Amino acid sequence: MKLKSSLDLIVPHLYGDHTLCANACVTWCSFLKNPSQFRYRSLPEGKPLTCPHLKNALTDVIENLKGRAASLTSLGSTQANENFNFIVSTKAPKNKSFGSSKSLRGRISASVLQKNEGQGYLAKVNKAVGLSPGEFTMKVARKIAAKRKLQKAKAMCFQAKRKRLVKKIKKSSKEATKEMHEGTTYSQFVETTQEHESNQTTEIPQRLTLPTENSFQYITFDIETTGRGRNCDILQIAAGDFNVYVQPRCRITDQASSVNGILYNWDTKTMIHRGNQVSAKPIQEALLDFLEYMKKIQNPVLVGHNACSFDIPILTNRLREFNLLGVFSKHVVGFVDTLKISKRVFAKSEVGNYKQENLVNKVINCTYHAHDAKEDVRVLTVLFTEKLEKEVKDNDLYHIGFHEVKSKYTELLQQKCISVAAVSKLARSGVTPFHLRLAHTRNHGLKLLLNSHKVHLTTKYLSSLVGFLEKEE
Repeated sequence: MKLKSSLDLIVPHLYGDHTLCANACVTWCSFLKNPSQFRYRSLPEGKPLTCPHLKNALTDVIENLKGRAASLTSLGSTQANENFNFIVSTKAPKNKSFGSSKSLRGRISASVLQKNEGQGYLAKVNKAVGLSPGEFTMKVARKIAAKRKLQKAKAMCFQAKRKRLVKKIKKSSKEATKEMHEGTTYSQFVETTQEHESNQTTEIPQRLTLPTENSFQYITFDIETTGRGRNCDILQIAAGDFNVYVQPRCRITDQASSVNGILYNWDTKTMIHRGNQVSAKPIQEALLDFLEYMKKIQNPVLVGHNACSFDIPILTNRLREFNLLGVFSKHVVGFVDTLKISKRVFAKSEVGNYKQENLVNKVINCTYHAHDAKEDVRVLTVLFTEKLEKEVKDNDLYHIGFHEVKSKYTELLQQKCISVAAVSKLARSGVTPFHLRLAHTRNHGLKLLLNSHKVHLTTKYLSSLVGFLEKEE
């Protein structure tokens, strides 16, 4: 009866109706604990399902399970059966035809004995039939048994469980990414849907330019991290009036802590920023909050200091990890790097160096606590609006996936089919080698594409590029 009532909660819960969850006083529905912060961890963007056709199908599945509830309640774990099947497979592998031999029964019996008696079963069999157990046989059995015991102890420790969980998350993330790239394979009107998506994917990006006045908004942003590498974790994200602290998944380097003043106590799961305890969220939840904040802004253009080399690669790596980069890229126009603009606007002899703290001090005569993402965003907003915004040109705007697109030209660069400068110009607008190949299939399309992005290749480079694209086809 309890299983039946629990099954009734599943579909409404997935579709955002938590009334039954509250009535049944279930413990697994975290919406009841904090409705304002609740997100579905296993659903896209953390939002409930909406498709009515899927809801009907899920309801039918649940009704079928409810009819079999009595038999389902008595089910136990299949782990023991799976372990026995593995033992049998080692003694009678499927790629050998033991089914037609007389040895199959003996092999199955040996598997049963190993399952029931352990690794020392062979010595016991020898002793039972009047043979010497054999010192070597017993020694090997004890060695294997000790090894299995050690493996079992390791598998039960916290580190091993955490490692399995991380591997599971990575596998799930990779599968979700592949499914996303594969596209729709079954749904209502799938033929027309795929045709529409095909038209979108074959559209070659135009040269990235700043939108017309008053149709976009600059949003200054900054992040603090666990280290200096592009694969490090994010500790803090700030943009405009948005600020969130992020729970690290790896150790914060001493150098990073000394710079940003962030410490994390792994025992108590608490974060300290410059001596004060702050509330931190898991990385996926923080990224979803940041995405929701950006969605409220029309055509946002991110503004960051040294963003091209540091902030953007780290941010896009984490967004890609949780399959959020595609949604983020569609909504955000691009980003500009105030470090590059500052080098063009201010002479080095006047400012000394182009670090943000120094520029703020020299140009707008202001001091602040540097390397606090929230404070960095506040002063960068002042510096940008007063001294740099009017100096932004089309060439300063970069596609969010700039680094990912640029990495796809590795083979072309190795074979010297295109120059580094040309790759930077194309990647700035999100043009991939796939788009070059697509343009080449059209009459003079490749030259038109290169000209529209102001990419000028020598005759040697152009002939090499054409030869590479024709070979790929």
